[in-house]
Amino acid sequence: MSDITKPTANDFFCVCGGISLGFIQTGFYVTWACDFDKFAVQTYRENVGNHVIQADSLSVYSEF
Repeated sequence: MSDITKPTANDFFCVCGGISLGFIQTGFYVTWACDFDKFAVQTYRENVGNHVIQADSLSVYSEF
């Protein structure tokens, strides 16, 4: 199944990526992740992928 046809998810407060990995293992495509802690973001990148940003989720939400 291509990423285009998979259900999508975003991971707020992603920490090390456990929820994202669970979504991926059940067939979701994680499009975006965010965490405030720089070490959590580094760990997420190593565990899951590069689609993570370091930011306060509340400030990201207010930009939409």
